[in-house]
Amino acid sequence: MLCHLIVRPQSRQALDAALAARPDVLIVDLTDETNDRIAIGCGFVTETIAVETAHRPRLYARIPAFAHPESADLLDRAVKAGVDGIQMRGATGGYDATWLDARIAVAEAVNGRGDGEVRMIVEATGSAQAIFGLASYRGASQRLAGLVFTAGDLADSLGLSPLDRDRSGTGGRWRGPFAQARAQAVLAASSAGVVAIDGARLEPTADLPLSAAVAEARGDGFAGLLTDRIADAEDLGRTGTTV
Repeated sequence: MLCHLIVRPQSRQALDAALAARPDVLIVDLTDETNDRIAIGCGFVTETIAVETAHRPRLYARIPAFAHPESADLLDRAVKAGVDGIQMRGATGGYDATWLDARIAVAEAVNGRGDGEVRMIVEATGSAQAIFGLASYRGASQRLAGLVFTAGDLADSLGLSPLDRDRSGTGGRWRGPFAQARAQAVLAASSAGVVAIDGARLEPTADLPLSAAVAEARGDGFAGLLTDRIADAEDLGRTGTTV
């Protein structure tokens, strides 16, 4: 099970702690951040790539989809910093992946990066529109490396709780729309020939123990786990579940 660890650039210490956990992919979240924190995140990427060449995680930057006014600037800054890839939040289908591909190509050329060097991962289940666009990722971009299932943005969009919880307020089965989105994300990733990544460890569905979350993800066909907990990456490494 591949470990994708997402971290906000609140401080260099927080970023260093995430790096020390040795996830397979470390994602610096640049969405909804101040300019100072964005600078910290980009500086961390540049310095880490310059110093750690062996055994380092792949470094991605998380940016919003291009409907967001700051997306293009964040992309340019991340590619200039040297990221291995971009993770896009809020995509609605293969069109967004194709558009991101084109924008990355320009940023690569401007910043002296190799053509096709920067990869992409897409958070693909953030709205009803996004669910209906899942089939369009097949052939959308040669850069595409993974599709992520997340429940938080979809829950906000639909005004529903993702889980039908038991009386204790924890656990529970996925409600219908979320179960469908989860299954379709796995099928879409398989169709596109990329990794399916389970983001169920993020709020509001983060209360399962790690072992149960890994077992559920594997059973549902996911090959990667997206988490914002450093302890998850450390535990996954100790138990030998990263590949």
